[in-house]
Amino acid sequence: MTYPSLVEVSTGFIGLGRASYAFGQLIRQNGISAGYSQIAMVAPDAAGPAPMTPSLRSAVERHSLVNG
Repeated sequence: MTYPSLVEVSTGFIGLGRASYAFGQLIRQNGISAGYSQIAMVAPDAAGPAPMTPSLRSAVERHSLVNG
């Protein structure tokens, strides 16, 4: 990457599990990929990981970048 060119960062849901979902993030400059990251988020309750609530699952599915 070079300064002062603009950097484009795209973020979205890329995976969905029973109690977790994953984000992917792509960094590009001038149409060239410069970086990628992925992180998993876990839905917790007092005892640890818990199945996602129907409303959270629906929101993640609605905004997912991939189907299935």
